[in-house]
Amino acid sequence: MERDKRTHRRKALHTEAAIADVLGNTWNRVELLDISQSGAAFLSAEEYAVGASRMLRFPLPGHEGQLSVLCRIVHCAKHSYLNGFRIGTAFVRIGENEAGAIAAFVA
Repeated sequence: MERDKRTHRRKALHTEAAIADVLGNTWNRVELLDISQSGAAFLSAEEYAVGASRMLRFPLPGHEGQLSVLCRIVHCAKHSYLNGFRIGTAFVRIGENEAGAIAAFVA
């Protein structure tokens, strides 16, 4: 049996999100699939290089406005049945407000 290597529990969250370069200059639409206190996964039409840093912006139920976090791409693979790539990220820099909102959401 394979063990789950994740540090934190993930919660499904199907919502429109956006990803950009680290400066937040060019935003592309993605679909957020799930989130945890330490990272998120999303579906993207575009492939991203593992190790690359990106800004991720998304709404969160129960929180007003958009959250923004700096993340690192840790996984990228063609999705098994949806068009696009399933991208896994680890949060690199996250504000207190964002961390608190995510922790409350996944609890």
